[in-house]
Amino acid sequence: VYRTYYTTKGMQEPELANNAELIFRDGVGIGIGETVRIDFDLKGPKAGIHKSGNYVLNEETGLQEIEWSVTFNNSKIMLDVESTLTDTFTSGNYTLIEDSLALSTADGSEVDYSFESLDNGFVITLKEATNSKITVQFRTTADDTDNLDHVNDAVLKWQGGDETDTAT
Repeated sequence: VYRTYYTTKGMQEPELANNAELIFRDGVGIGIGETVRIDFDLKGPKAGIHKSGNYVLNEETGLQEIEWSVTFNNSKIMLDVESTLTDTFTSGNYTLIEDSLALSTADGSEVDYSFESLDNGFVITLKEATNSKITVQFRTTADDTDNLDHVNDAVLKWQGGDETDTAT
């Protein structure tokens, strides 16, 4: 197993490279065969983000709603304070259902964050550094009138750059 650990500054680099040389020895110090070079390039580390949505029936109102889920930091990289998750209701034909948002972590730890409602979505800002895998769940109205697609974009902005996912 070969591991490379990155510093916060290293995660801010748009391109990372790692070179390794593998030399087989015969016990006397002479290589067996030619030197084998292994080169690998990686476009920066990724925290990871996944977004999905499912139609659900609100039993109280009898109306269809969409239950959205955004999971980010699947790689459990340390996310700095002020990292943000911006969720945009791109198609514009639905709205956030008040008090439906819940944030949880895979390990059960608490994460301090702020929530800002926007006309077409919301922004969650981390108020503390964390390496937890985080899931945000919320509900929106559904376009039952025109029955058009509900396009929803999520962007995670952290010290390693921007990562996006879209659900329809």
